[in-house]
Amino acid sequence: MTALRATLARSYSGALVDLDAPDWREIDLDDVARALSTMARFNGHTCRPLPVLEHSQVVAQLVPPRHRLAARLHDGHEYMTGDSTRPYVATLEKRLGSDLIRRVIDGIKFDLDVAIARQLIERFVPGLPQADLEARQLAAEMRSPIVKAADEAASAIELKRFFGGMVASPSPYYPERMPEPEDVAREWLADVERETRERFASPACVAAPLDPFHPHAQVSVVYVDEGER
Repeated sequence: MTALRATLARSYSGALVDLDAPDWREIDLDDVARALSTMARFNGHTCRPLPVLEHSQVVAQLVPPRHRLAARLHDGHEYMTGDSTRPYVATLEKRLGSDLIRRVIDGIKFDLDVAIARQLIERFVPGLPQADLEARQLAAEMRSPIVKAADEAASAIELKRFFGGMVASPSPYYPERMPEPEDVAREWLADVERETRERFASPACVAAPLDPFHPHAQVSVVYVDEGER
């Protein structure tokens, strides 16, 4: 039996995704939804389970409509990478005496997000011109200041609401009881389908070429993911 490459990760459906060079053809959006609807934020240290996908849905509520698709997808890479919490990465940097580990992790996340975005386009708007460029643009938008600010705001609500031994007062964003994972996954998939079709409904929506000075024009990623803490 041939040994699998060490960088191959297996999804729920059985797909093998090479984390070193993810191929969008191997991405299954149902796998993404299923994994993130059951994966806990904050390493499970909350008063009730807080799935990554529930967090993503809240982030989408905190941005203008045109940025909601990017907000829903901003932690998509975690379906394969899990979450590298901020203190953990900071500890690695301290011991290495370098921010190289953060830049490597961010590059892996960006490449996965590009592949997820490309699969999203192929599934819901097949034949879109410049699909590869559009996928990179969408992955870059996931790291935009407006999405990052909403991510921080959602995290602040979560830190206040779900720590300290009991769920705090009711929130318009987070119910007291965790939603059923299947319901969260189904809702997320419906939302990303609708918003993908809306985003690319007109040929005029095709992205202009990336500015050569844009951080993502020449390198995978330079921004720090602001997901799970």
